[in-house]
Amino acid sequence: MTGPIPELGVSGVVLSSLSGAGAVNVGTKALVVGIDGSDQSFPGRMILEANSWDAVHGTFVKAGGGTLTIDNAIFGRVSSPGGGEIIVGGGGALAQTSGDTRLSALVLGLGDVAAAQANVGNLLVSGGNLTLDTSLTLGSFGGIGTVTQTGGNVAVNFCGDITHCAALSIGNQGGTGTYTISGGTLAFNGPGQMVIGRNEGATVRPASNGVLDISGTGQVSVTGADLIVGNHLSTAAVQGTGTINQTGGTLTINNNANLNTHANMLISITFLIPNFRKKNGIVIINNVSDIWEIETKMFGYFTPKLSA
Repeated sequence: MTGPIPELGVSGVVLSSLSGAGAVNVGTKALVVGIDGSDQSFPGRMILEANSWDAVHGTFVKAGGGTLTIDNAIFGRVSSPGGGEIIVGGGGALAQTSGDTRLSALVLGLGDVAAAQANVGNLLVSGGNLTLDTSLTLGSFGGIGTVTQTGGNVAVNFCGDITHCAALSIGNQGGTGTYTISGGTLAFNGPGQMVIGRNEGATVRPASNGVLDISGTGQVSVTGADLIVGNHLSTAAVQGTGTINQTGGTLTINNNANLNTHANMLISITFLIPNFRKKNGIVIINNVSDIWEIETKMFGYFTPKLSA
């Protein structure tokens, strides 16, 4: 089916499913797949032009239930990082199980239309390498987004434009996001901002809620960027809430990163932070430029491991 897609404000193509390899040139249009709710795999190339922050850009939407496995796929521009936007909704999921996969800007759960889980999106990572070269957003503008990582490596990297990337938002502008990692690695490589519970601007929206759960052998690192837990902008009409729960694994903040914690934040590690509830695991802080607004209220006492 071809025609306008009102929810995205563009014209495009709607397919019941997508499978097989090869290349699909979406350009600056939109492609919606998966409305039949079946499980499929696509190890090919999805060409999306322009940037996700441009008014007109290529958009790929995984709709409906079911899981689309994207091992060894590339979604984005032909010759450079970034390009377009990938949105997962309908209660379905993308799955990374092996190989090397590259995506541009990924949004899991967008909008406040709860009917048939239209605003719910998931990512499942169990193996291989998944690189996002612009941004990763879990739950945006009323959406609900989750990442469940049991293995493999996920990296969110700087795309070359400091005003737009790199960005990792867990709960964004009234959305709800949860990133659960029990194995493998999550690396946020700046410059840029990793925000857990993000609200911005004077427009009144519901408060965002973001949770990062670290357990087992999961490893999370923030390098050369800001890790912001809880809303960091006092000018926001509504303040978001961020929580880090750590029962195992390792959280590392290094290379001139900034750790920014605020009143609406929970840290559930063994950390100095209000919404940081830690039972086990290791927190390592290397070469941190600033630790801002550390609250005195704590769920427990602990001294982080600091190294020069």
